[in-house]
Amino acid sequence: MKKNTIKEAEQFYVNENYESALSTALSLNANEFTNFIKGKSNKWFVNASFCFSISKDESLMSQLVDSDRADEVLFIHFNHLWNASDKEYVLPFQLKIAELNPTLFVKMLRVTQSFMKSCFKEEYRIVLFSEHLQVHQKLWGILCKEEAIIWNEVESSFQKLMASGLTIEEVLVELVIALELKYTKQMTNEYSMYLARLYNVFIEVFFSKIPKNIGIPSLDDIQMKSAFKIRLKNHSDISSSLTKLMNVIEVWMAFVESKLDPYCYDLKTSPKEENGIIYYNRSSYDYYKWDLDGRRYLVNRVNYQIDGEEVLIKNL
Repeated sequence: MKKNTIKEAEQFYVNENYESALSTALSLNANEFTNFIKGKSNKWFVNASFCFSISKDESLMSQLVDSDRADEVLFIHFNHLWNASDKEYVLPFQLKIAELNPTLFVKMLRVTQSFMKSCFKEEYRIVLFSEHLQVHQKLWGILCKEEAIIWNEVESSFQKLMASGLTIEEVLVELVIALELKYTKQMTNEYSMYLARLYNVFIEVFFSKIPKNIGIPSLDDIQMKSAFKIRLKNHSDISSSLTKLMNVIEVWMAFVESKLDPYCYDLKTSPKEENGIIYYNRSSYDYYKWDLDGRRYLVNRVNYQIDGEEVLIKNL
C-alpha cells in the first residue's frame, strides 16, 4: 500500500500535477510522509513551481502545515538558498504558511536563520502577525542590524590586515603565536575550546577572502617553516592589524553565542518587549545555565546544520 501510494504520488509529480502529488503523499502516515519528503531523491519543496502550485490550494496547505512533523518537511524548503528571481513563485507559498500557521512560520525562520539569510527577509518583517509574534519581527531587524555592523568591522579589519604587507604564511604564524599567548594567560580546557573556535572562525574568514587561485600553505611547506623560524627569532609584538581582526571576530562570536544562537536554536527562549526594550525571557538561573553549559544550543545548532547540509548535498 505504502509503495503504491508513493509511486502514484511520484507519477503525479512527474506529470506536474502537483496538488494531486501532495494530496496523495499526505495520505501516508506522518512518519512515512516525512521520510518520503526527506529522501535523497525528493526535491518537491525546493521546486519553486511545485510550491507556487500548491500555495493556491488552501485546503491542501492547511493539511500540510497542520500535519505532524510539518516542521521537518518545511525545514527543507526554508533552508534552501532561494534566488530573488524565485520570489513570485516561492513567496506566496511562504506567506500562505504564515497566514495558516504563523507560529510554525516563525519557527522555520528561526531554526534556518532565514530572517537573516533569505533574499526575502525584508518581506518577512512586514507580514501581519498577532501582537505576540510581532516582537519576533522587531528582533529580526535588531539582530540583522547588529550583525551587519559587526561584520562590516570584520571586513574592514581584514582589508587592513591584507594591506599590512604580511604574507599568508606570516599571518598564519602570527595567528598561532597570538593564540598561544592568549592561552598562557588562562590555561583552562574551556578557554582552550574557545580559542579553537576563534582559530576556526578566523581561518574560515581569512581564506574565504583569499583568491581561490592562491594556494593554501601547509605546515610542511618550506615557506611556512621559514616564516616560523624567522618569527621565533623576532621578539616583536603581534601585528596590530592581526590583533584587530581577531578582536572583532571575537565580538562577532560573542554576538552569535549570546544573542543569535540562543534565539535560533533554543525554542524555549522567546523575545519579550517592555517599554520599547526587547529582551529574552530567561530567568537569572536560565542565563547562568546558558553561560555554564553553552553546549545545549551548540548541539541543537549542529543538528540543524547537519540537516541543512544533507538537504544541500542532495540538491546539488
